[in-house]
Amino acid sequence: MKTFEKSTIHFVLRVPTDKDKDIISQLLGGIDIDHVDLKNYTERLAYGLYRIRKLFGKHDVSQFQWGPDQAGFLRVAETACAIVFNTYKLALAGRREEALAQLYSYYFSSDIIEQFVEDIQKDKKFYRLRSSDSYRLFSEEEMFHIPFEKCHKASNYRFSISGLPILYLGSSMYGCWLEENQPDIEKANVALYQINSETRVKCLPLIMPQRGDKVTKERIKLLPLILASTMKVQHPNEPFRPEYVIPQLVTECVLKYNAEQKPGYILGIKYLSTKRYTEGNFYSGERYNYLYENYAFPPIEYNFYGVCPKLGKCFVLRRSSSIFIDTHVRPQKIEIKEKNEPRDEYQDSTFRKLERWLAAPQMLIY
Repeated sequence: MKTFEKSTIHFVLRVPTDKDKDIISQLLGGIDIDHVDLKNYTERLAYGLYRIRKLFGKHDVSQFQWGPDQAGFLRVAETACAIVFNTYKLALAGRREEALAQLYSYYFSSDIIEQFVEDIQKDKKFYRLRSSDSYRLFSEEEMFHIPFEKCHKASNYRFSISGLPILYLGSSMYGCWLEENQPDIEKANVALYQINSETRVKCLPLIMPQRGDKVTKERIKLLPLILASTMKVQHPNEPFRPEYVIPQLVTECVLKYNAEQKPGYILGIKYLSTKRYTEGNFYSGERYNYLYENYAFPPIEYNFYGVCPKLGKCFVLRRSSSIFIDTHVRPQKIEIKEKNEPRDEYQDSTFRKLERWLAAPQMLIY
């Protein structure tokens, strides 16, 4: 059976150039080529979906020879790409209810999603960082998701709908720091969460296939959804970010899926942060992808006050503190390195030291 290789993923994720404007113009209904903006999400999405379809077309290149499965793979790719793009178009046209219904029907009403939902290991460590303009210490409640009574503070994020507080956690302190746009680390508050031993945390992983993953029709169906949900925002300071249209619809699908009490209950969504592409990133490349796993957990129960009780029961706050206080006011010690740590430069960074310090508070030394 064929597997995904590095060249396969790179083929899909190839960035369009001026030479591709003719193709994009045709994909968007023959718009004037002068109107094609390669930075716009619509153009990038159309081109990315085109590359997925092209991947499973007929090739002379040996690694893209799919044998007798080629025709079936192509049909699946064409259908999934059409569903995702039409969903995006419906949402842009103000027909969000239809967009949600189409996306839900294709991915969540069938067994596609259930095949990919994964159990998160009990010993998984989740980190959260909150920036501050002062050296104040946030309470435990303030380090969780925005309380429901302050929903006016819940902004538009990748998997967040305005007004709906969502708990975002990261797989590393450095990844959290990047997500917060590199705030003053001395003033930041940090927290370590782990899964309650009595609960199961199941997530939908919207991450591109890894090298060695089998090429199946089910995985091909998921490719367009992953592509559409994880593109880097090109205009972060503008009020509307089209890159968030599909992922926010995915969040709504998850809420609907759970409300219908489907067997494969989904607590959250796992994805790779696009901040890993930040210019000047100290830890770039595939070997550091483990630093950039993000998790978005929408509320399972909605109340008018406080936080989601079910999410509160799923996660145990192991430690929450201010870096400033534990460094200068109540100095702590660093614990020794853990077993089976990856052998890379991140292990000697201050961010990694902070992670060890949260897991076993002792004296922190820079």
